[in-house]
Amino acid sequence: MRVFIIVLVLIFSLQSWTKADDISDFEIEGMSVGDSLLDYFAKEEIKVLIKHEESFFYKNKKFVAITTHHTKKPYKKITGKFDFSGVTIIPSDNQYIIHGLRGTLRFPKNISACLIKKTEIEKTLSSIFNNAKIKTLDKNHSYDKTGNSKTFNTYYYIDGGYASITCVDWSDKLEKNWYDRLNLFITSDKLEKFLSNKAYN
Repeated sequence: MRVFIIVLVLIFSLQSWTKADDISDFEIEGMSVGDSLLDYFAKEEIKVLIKHEESFFYKNKKFVAITTHHTKKPYKKITGKFDFSGVTIIPSDNQYIIHGLRGTLRFPKNISACLIKKTEIEKTLSSIFNNAKIKTLDKNHSYDKTGNSKTFNTYYYIDGGYASITCVDWSDKLEKNWYDRLNLFITSDKLEKFLSNKAYN
C-alpha cells in the first residue's frame, strides 16, 4: 500500500499512516519514484514542462527538475497541499521515468517559520520511516558559490533511495529571484548518486 505524502496530513493525521520500507511506496501528488511520467502527462505536455523557464537543468544536463503544474490541463490528482510540486527526470529517457519528487511550501524572507514547520513534520516522518537511517546535515547551498545561502536538511534512508525535508535560506542577493522554502523530496538511488557526485561539476 502506497503512502501519500501530504504536508497537512503529516502534521494532523499521524494515526492514518501506513509504515513502508521502500522508496517506491511513497507518493507526492499521486506519483511515485519509478513511475513513468507518461502515466500522468502526454508526451507533448512533458516536452512543454521540460522547456518551461522554471525548469532546472543541473550543470551537466543529465537530469532536469520540472514543476508539474505548468500545463494547460494540470494533472488531475494534484491536491493543492503544496505551493508547488515537481518531478526530476532524465530528459533523454523516452519513458520519462521519475527519479525524484518534490513538494514545496514557500516562506518568503522567513526562514524561522520554515524551520519551525520542518521540526513539526520531522516528528511525523520519524514515526512513518520507522526503519530508516536518519541523518541531519546543515550546509552551504551547492548552487551559491559565495557560501551565503544555507540548507537545513534531514534525510531518511530506506531501500531504493531516501526521503528528505529541507529548509533553504537563500542569500539576500539570490532571494531577489528565489524565496526561502521548505522542500519535501523523494529521491531514487540513481538520482542520489548524481546529486552527490555530479550535479554541479
